[in-house]
Amino acid sequence: MQINGYHHVNILVTDVERSVQFYRDVLGLERIDRSDFSFDGAWFRVGANAELHLAQTSGVVPAGSHHFAIEVDDWDEAVDTIESSSTVFDVPPSTRPDGSPVAFIRDPDGNRIELVYHDSWH
Repeated sequence: MQINGYHHVNILVTDVERSVQFYRDVLGLERIDRSDFSFDGAWFRVGANAELHLAQTSGVVPAGSHHFAIEVDDWDEAVDTIESSSTVFDVPPSTRPDGSPVAFIRDPDGNRIELVYHDSWH
């Protein structure tokens, strides 16, 4: 399995609009389109190939909510590699609202890692 690089980092925020103003106006990040999820949030471009995802929370941070995402070069190979390693999927392979394949695993210390593949990027 080849990792192309970080895809995004997801953080939880208590006030999406306040955070949008900070990341856009203070740090100068470009706001980009966001998939239609069941919760509020915002996405930003960070550099040439990475994103920052903000997700609304009520103030209580659910365990495992923070994660980083890595883009894989070949989705089927990535799934096969994870399955053959005896690593258990935290969230089994599925499809995001934007049509991209996605799955979540955890490292040995319980840190959540999202695997994502965008066919249009290859």
